[in-house]
Amino acid sequence: MDYENTAKKILQRVGGKDNVINLVHCMTRLRFTLKDESIVDDEAVKKTKGVMGIMKKGGQYQIIIGNDVGNVFNELNKLGNFSNEVKEVPAKSNEKKNIFTMLMDTISGIMAPVIPAIIGAAMIKVLLTLLPMIGVLSTNGQTYQLLSVIGDGAFFFMPVLIAISASKKFGTNMYYAASIALIMLHPNLITLMNTAHDAGQTVKFLKYIPVTYASYSYSVIPIILAVYSLRYVERFVDKITPVVTKNFLKPMLVVLIEVPIALIILGPLGAICGNGLSTVVYAIHDKLGFIAIGLVAGVYPFVVMAGMHHAFTPIKLGMIATTGYENFICIGELCSNMAQGAASLAVALRSKNKDFKQIAGSSAFSALFAGITEPALYGVTLRLKRPMLGACIGGAVGGLVGGFFQMKCFGIATPAIVTIVQYVEKGVVYAPFDGKVDAVFETGHALGLVSEDGVELLVHVGIDTVNLKGKHFTPKKKSGDTMKKGDILLEFDIDKIKADGYDVTTPIIISNTEQFAKVKACEDKVVTKESKLLSVQ
Repeated sequence: MDYENTAKKILQRVGGKDNVINLVHCMTRLRFTLKDESIVDDEAVKKTKGVMGIMKKGGQYQIIIGNDVGNVFNELNKLGNFSNEVKEVPAKSNEKKNIFTMLMDTISGIMAPVIPAIIGAAMIKVLLTLLPMIGVLSTNGQTYQLLSVIGDGAFFFMPVLIAISASKKFGTNMYYAASIALIMLHPNLITLMNTAHDAGQTVKFLKYIPVTYASYSYSVIPIILAVYSLRYVERFVDKITPVVTKNFLKPMLVVLIEVPIALIILGPLGAICGNGLSTVVYAIHDKLGFIAIGLVAGVYPFVVMAGMHHAFTPIKLGMIATTGYENFICIGELCSNMAQGAASLAVALRSKNKDFKQIAGSSAFSALFAGITEPALYGVTLRLKRPMLGACIGGAVGGLVGGFFQMKCFGIATPAIVTIVQYVEKGVVYAPFDGKVDAVFETGHALGLVSEDGVELLVHVGIDTVNLKGKHFTPKKKSGDTMKKGDILLEFDIDKIKADGYDVTTPIIISNTEQFAKVKACEDKVVTKESKLLSVQ
């Protein structure tokens, strides 16, 4: 493709530089915000070499390019310098939308520019699963630890990435927005909130105003709400500050006003909204079971066409951060992607047209190995219709099978063949409290832990697994190491332990119960990373 020529023609056919308010791109699409869409020649844009289709969604004029989108964007940016221009957010269109549609459009639009960073980090996590499996990398070495940090950085500091993207969406100062996110993730704030929460207390601002406990790492909705409110705080402060004091008084007041609003009101509200959205989505899964996964896989191509697939990202992130896995949306996505890739591959094998055969082949490769289906969707299956029907049916059948066999996804990388290892189930023992690893059994199957409050806890993975003599167990700590709540202490291969004939039921025993007035077992039916198994008084 002649990227320069393609960019020139696209810019000309969308009305020229003066008609462009803003331009960003996601994995496959150029996303224009235009002053006047009515002057755009849609048919001419579609006929531009390299363009697979167009879509008008969420106030954006989206042009589907495929895997070459980054190169075309770079050429467009040379022509218009769009990425460095700061312009007013356009007025709302007359298109009527319900609240849910507006919310999904907003989340999707904010998430789209962040996806490359998420995929990059997620692929590192895939390597951290794959390399130890094939014996290339030891999980006990410093290289593994450094790669773990690299792979987790974008997820832990997700609010910062979201803040930057949201600031562009809402027309606020990017650096104010990033500062708000960094404050919400400050280690001292996390320690203060966790300490108060564990003690059954509430942090108070100005002695009387309660700051509701919430965890903002890996989160999306709270920072979106905070950045949205920031636009109004900026305007208010700008009005009340004298001109001679704006360079120092305005920044101070913006931060001083916005941060308490974010921490006291919007952050907790966002956490509640995020949890509510996840609850609704997974209630459907609980109600319909594996059938729900088949339905998602079958209709997922249309979700991609609507540009709504990125709106699922915060839901998946929240579920993996909470439980350690996701067993609904990710499974549907994988089956849908594989079906689109297979349909395009079939077209490539059967087509007599040399050019179309090449397009279908590259689209199949993109879907199967990179998990990016827009080239296959817009360039092949949707155009020919029958392959689209076959892909939807194939995806639905795959989703039903995956759901029936209770597949789980343990990562957030794009669903594809090269990331299939993120669907391999691995057992993990997390530190239940701050304290010390008192003993790691030589066979790796059991741990002795002591909390800072003196609770002595034995974690014994499986029944009679001592007979495995350390096989399938990988301790991440050694005797005498300190630990923080949530640290990974032990990893074990559930499937291989079961294959060797052992029960993976894991007893959790407090060995010094005589030192406490009451030890009570909690009644969580499904154990996750955040579950409370025992309470001690």
